Amino acid sequence: MGVMERQCVILYDPRRDAGKYEIYEPTRKLFAAQAHAVRGILTVLNERGERRQPILVGEIGVGKSSVALVAARSHGAKRVLIFCPPHLLDSWRNEVAAVFPDADYRVLQSISDVDAVRDADPNRFLVAVVSRETAKL
Repeated sequence: MGVMERQCVILYDPRRDAGKYEIYEPTRKLFAAQAHAVRGILTVLNERGERRQPILVGEIGVGKSSVALVAARSHGAKRVLIFCPPHLLDSWRNEVAAVFPDADYRVLQSISDVDAVRDADPNRFLVAVVSRETAKL
């Protein structure tokens, strides 16, 4: 393990960095591992510069969507754009409502929907979702 730690520098270690970043408290409480994932994402976003982008990988049902939403809001994002398969549009609506019931949720199907997001209240957290098939058009 020592060789691995020397060769692959750990950016976020829960033993050392658990209190480093405040995270926005969602309505549905995160599990400890999910909160650590949020803080790991914030570490990459805040300390690695614009060219470093976090990638969150996990099995179905481990809370990647919740983690992504909380990380975005904790980082200060006011707008989040989600690309997903068309059959997951309702799932995303439910996820957003469970994590941040005060957030606006929009499905983008046309240019006018994009304009509506642009013109929405800039002080409200907004999640816009577009199916990958709509995005291709």
